[in-house]
Amino acid sequence: MVRHFVGHDRYSGSVAGQTMAHLYGAVRQYVNYFQPSFKLVEKTRHGSRVVKRYSPPATPCDRVMQHDAVSAELKAALSEYRGKLDPVALLHAIREAQSALAAVTFPEIRPTPSGESLEQFLAKLPDLWQQDAAHTSKERRVQPPRTWRTRPDPFEGVWCDVLGWLQEDPDASAVVLLGRLQEAEPDRFSRAHLRTLQRRVQQWRGIMSKELVYAAAGEPMAGLPAMPELALVGADPKC
Repeated sequence: MVRHFVGHDRYSGSVAGQTMAHLYGAVRQYVNYFQPSFKLVEKTRHGSRVVKRYSPPATPCDRVMQHDAVSAELKAALSEYRGKLDPVALLHAIREAQSALAAVTFPEIRPTPSGESLEQFLAKLPDLWQQDAAHTSKERRVQPPRTWRTRPDPFEGVWCDVLGWLQEDPDASAVVLLGRLQEAEPDRFSRAHLRTLQRRVQQWRGIMSKELVYAAAGEPMAGLPAMPELALVGADPKC
């Protein structure tokens, strides 16, 4: 529920904290008094089939008022308090707080609070969901490609030998190459390194095939360095 209203960004600072407090205040009232939900009542298993039975949708306030242990005075107080609330005004407050929170965190790419009145908000409400869908699709941040290692290179110091074997026999499989590495260093390499070597050899063959195609056409490879760095495939720079 929290991530649904505030997203997955990280917030810090007193301004963001005050804005989130204002947002939670409006969300608490809206969810507890106006947002119905299902509750699981019973779950029965029949062999491999599970049958679930849910209660009719109701708000948390309705469930409290239907409970026998709640006094009549408290039920009357809840009913009176709910009558003073406006769900549309709460939605407007939630939206303004969300815009303010986004503006505090990402002022360069997120819109600032509009400051529009409740009447203006109601006039835009029928088409508001379409604006949100377009806004979300345009502002999706693209993760940059990872250029760092998360673990040591298992073929550091021997990748030059592997490249030499591939130059001699380009059709050599990763299984054959790993066998030669195991013969040279049986305590270092095992079957667990096969998948990594397969990916590395596949990348090498993809780059070499492009080099052959562009060399036959007499054109330089766009976006790729020239040989011999081309054959390293991000491996040992000492080769």
